[in-house]
Amino acid sequence: MVDPRVKCPDCGARVPQDPGFTPWCGCGWNLDAPDAARPRNLTEQAYLALGNRHGTALYERVKQTETTRPRASLRRFLLVLLSVGVLLTTPLLLVGAVLLVAVTWFNLFAVLGGLFLVAFAWLLRPRLFSIPDEQILDPSEHPHLVRVVGDVAERIGARAPDVIAANADFNAGVGTLGHGRRRGLVLGLPLLATLDNQEVVALLGHELAHLVHGDEGRLRLISTALQTVAAWCEILTPNSFWEQGEGPEGMLAALSSYVVSFVPRTLLQVMVHLEWSDSQLSEYHADRLAATVAGSEGARRLIDKFLLAGTFQHAVHRVVHGRTDRAILAEVTHLAGALPPRERERLHRLASVEAPVLDATHPPEGLRARMLEERPHLRGTYVLRSREREAIERELAGSMRRVERDLANAYRSALHGL
Repeated sequence: MVDPRVKCPDCGARVPQDPGFTPWCGCGWNLDAPDAARPRNLTEQAYLALGNRHGTALYERVKQTETTRPRASLRRFLLVLLSVGVLLTTPLLLVGAVLLVAVTWFNLFAVLGGLFLVAFAWLLRPRLFSIPDEQILDPSEHPHLVRVVGDVAERIGARAPDVIAANADFNAGVGTLGHGRRRGLVLGLPLLATLDNQEVVALLGHELAHLVHGDEGRLRLISTALQTVAAWCEILTPNSFWEQGEGPEGMLAALSSYVVSFVPRTLLQVMVHLEWSDSQLSEYHADRLAATVAGSEGARRLIDKFLLAGTFQHAVHRVVHGRTDRAILAEVTHLAGALPPRERERLHRLASVEAPVLDATHPPEGLRARMLEERPHLRGTYVLRSREREAIERELAGSMRRVERDLANAYRSALHGL
């Protein structure tokens, strides 16, 4: 009979191994932090660098405080000033274009200069949070979901979102739509497929907490300004400049790229430095509010579930290659629910390590988990009943089919290099 145990290469102990899952040992073997999230842009790169240097120190500073809510400070005041300046760039360029043409009485060169300023203003326009129309859920067709979201918002003192949407991300988020004050909540259906009822409540509580108090203004003004400056950096530093090859022309192109992009890159670094501590405090505060509404255990388990992104990707692979008869989201739910106890324990331990950062703009999962564990245990003020959860899933059936179709098409396109 084959021994279902493997020898730990570090301490020599024989440890159980579940077929198809990573073996691990209590001494730390195979419990190293998973690969940190790769920054998708310059903003996340700056967040990640700051987190690696100052994340633990910030945690130690705030863990004894009664509140983690960001407070007014000179740092925030300077950040608001810079954000306003960034968002005024486009209208100032447009005004400049009009004045240039008007004061020169429509001189041909002035008209050309004005057109250049208009084009430049368009390139540097603010990047606003938006949701594709096909992802937006009709409230009249999702009454149970709208009611649960509203109940959770009421429990934590937030206003219910004006728009609820569903997409194919293994994540969730909130934002202020367009130029107005419409609040949007976006729920990733693959992530929802891995969550139990109280974890769903914790997710809603965490995201809606960002709409409480001053966080909403930060989302609307500062986040838009940061996205805009990051777009400037991408526009003014095209990769092709760095791929010109050797020779005088290539060197001149590279030098020009560096000089032109220096100002927005420096501005982005300054703004992220000013905003970083507030953004981290905001995440800790959102975790605390999630615990008040869902209970400490539900909020803590939610952090573990973010480590199931690989399980989600495996589910897509299995469905597309015909290795299961289930639909993608049903397979995600099945695989997440079928994890052996020892694999669940491994994920729980991984989520307690300080190093992993699954989202570059968030504190490390280990510090978030420890913050919840060291706080007084909370029972939660809202319980999502199974009957309500089933009604919500029925309402989301159409969106689930759309998301599954999008996931399958995206996987096939990536598989064939399209």
